[in-house]
Amino acid sequence: MSEVNINDNVKACIDTKKTKDQLMRRMHAMVQGHLVVGAKVFLIIWEEIDYFRILAKILKNPILYPIFFIIYEIAAHCPCI
Repeated sequence: MSEVNINDNVKACIDTKKTKDQLMRRMHAMVQGHLVVGAKVFLIIWEEIDYFRILAKILKNPILYPIFFIIYEIAAHCPCI
């Protein structure tokens, strides 16, 4: 997984078939050739960081993930963030 600056990147819009506003609203990552969007991206990133690895494991729990997903979606739609 690698970081891509989407602010001035037309290729990111073409590759993901999303507008710049859509890309800016949620976190996106290309993982093994597949586009991953939203809360799952945080889990993928956190799995790679020592102190966040445990948080990723906790939030992957089938009971907790929907709550995490809802909180992420609320934050993604909040104009104040």
